Amino acid sequence: MRFYTVSEIGDMFKVSRDTVSEWIRKGKIGAVKIGGTKTVRISESDLNKFLADNRIVVQDDQATPDKNRG
Repeated sequence: MRFYTVSEIGDMFKVSRDTVSEWIRKGKIGAVKIGGTKTVRISESDLNKFLADNRIVVQDDQATPDKNRG
């Protein structure tokens, strides 16, 4: 299973690390702490759940909201 850093998720969605950290704090995207540090990683399954929950479709390596749903 692949794990992503906060920076990698930020780059994917073109948002800041602070925004991703806020999503984690609010429970919008799952993350796990590594050891006893503040370091967190987002699992591929947590990323996929976030995409599904927010109706985001990934095409051509880009994440965009699906405007045809909802």
